[in-house]
Amino acid sequence: MDKANVDPRVEALRAEVVERALSGGDIRSHLERLYDTVLRWGPRLIVELGIRGGVSSFALERGARLVGARMVCVDINDCSGVLGYADFVQSDDVDFAAVFGDWCQDHDITPSVDLLMIDTSHTYDHTMREMVAWLPWMSEACIIIFHDTNASQLGYDVAGYLREWLEIPFPEGLDFTAESRGWHVEHHPECYGLTLIRRYRNGESN
Repeated sequence: MDKANVDPRVEALRAEVVERALSGGDIRSHLERLYDTVLRWGPRLIVELGIRGGVSSFALERGARLVGARMVCVDINDCSGVLGYADFVQSDDVDFAAVFGDWCQDHDITPSVDLLMIDTSHTYDHTMREMVAWLPWMSEACIIIFHDTNASQLGYDVAGYLREWLEIPFPEGLDFTAESRGWHVEHHPECYGLTLIRRYRNGESN
């Protein structure tokens, strides 16, 4: 890349993301990937489910600022103190999906989610309920990101849900890509696993 064409804001915020990753966290190896995903796809609306200490929010927020996206963060606990750019909603994430349209109308937001980040309970049943609740709000060419998809040793079963829902082998400990059911799948096993699924645009073959 021609360094003369690099936006200094992009690199300044990237440096913040890299520095934040150095401070630790169970998603630290994926922060720059989250940031780059926002920059690459330019979502208009980002929704993050499960905030805790705001580590992933840090990277997503910085990307959102650059592309001008609205960002809504949802957690059952009060995590507002760890956020800067994003709107915060304290709620069960499945319950919030049921009123999401009304909430968006009240906040002058088009209720069409381009990027959804899920990092909540990590159980099979809850992941299934989240997908049922949030898929109707997803845009035509959306991305859904799941953390802890290489964590069955901890009793988590996000990978188990994705394996069955996408109808694909899901070797948690390996980097892999796949195509299934209209989704492109990209899995990275480090830091308990991060899986990105992107819905095909109209006319896109893979």
